[in-house]
Amino acid sequence: MPSTVEVPIYFLAFDHRVSLTQGLLGVTSALEPADRAWIESAKLLVLDALSMAVSRGVAREAAAFLVDEEFGSKAARTARARGITLAMPVEQSGKTELALEYGAAYAEHIDRFRPDYVKVLLRRNPDGSPEVHTRENGLLRSIERSVRDRPSKWLVELVVPPTGPQLASVASSQDRFDREIRADLIVRVISDLQAAGVEPDLWKVDGLDDRADCERVAASVRRDGREHVRCVVLGRAAGMDRVLHWLAKAGSVDGYQGFAVGRTLWWDQLKAMRSQALDRASAVSQIADNYMRAVVAFEQARTSRRDVAAH
Repeated sequence: MPSTVEVPIYFLAFDHRVSLTQGLLGVTSALEPADRAWIESAKLLVLDALSMAVSRGVAREAAAFLVDEEFGSKAARTARARGITLAMPVEQSGKTELALEYGAAYAEHIDRFRPDYVKVLLRRNPDGSPEVHTRENGLLRSIERSVRDRPSKWLVELVVPPTGPQLASVASSQDRFDREIRADLIVRVISDLQAAGVEPDLWKVDGLDDRADCERVAASVRRDGREHVRCVVLGRAAGMDRVLHWLAKAGSVDGYQGFAVGRTLWWDQLKAMRSQALDRASAVSQIADNYMRAVVAFEQARTSRRDVAAH
């Protein structure tokens, strides 16, 4: 049901699996027990950073943790015990085409943890394969039916990778793609998914540099009676200044409810810990600081939005 009061939601995202094992640990084969234990402890460390941010003033009802079952089972249960909003993914990590982590048994895994949000990552360019899109749409509808049978909400993370011709049209410039093309593609994919019967409660979308583009994306998720649907901004492992800029733009737009940012906030700290250049307590404090900077950026823009609306 639509809510009359929009409570912001700020996900500290740490459901990373393949990008973590390969990118941070450099492991491309089976994990050694010591590596697995390190990752599991890192999941708890990042949760501790989130809890520290709450103790420093971030509203508990706004704080949220996105974590996987594979390495984060203990962290997920700890978040639940601490009263922190919990989101968990159902997709396999590192796949180009959407596939389920636990196959047909994925709903049983949802029931084990009862997360507040069930999340799925979809990599989709509207100019991609229609056959793949048809398969993915059917799978998304199936997941959505399972979520609607449960008290969880439904979160779709939409990542729009560029095609070769799209990049070529902007002289292979990722920055120009982001500024000139990305927003149009996001709107097209959202429209296509809505037409296919995919109706999440929350869309996790790329950050955008232009406020007008944020407005177009927000309008697309809320069109035709979907006023209760919202967006959150993903970080895409961008630098902190870039992410803060995206949050400032999005926070000023009605329809954006917060963010779901991960690597930008914790990658450097975990890398330094891995090399023993940073101790655990310092890593927790720095990640908490990064998270709070993101919250402040969005909140300041959100306050400005409310002030404009009041006048």
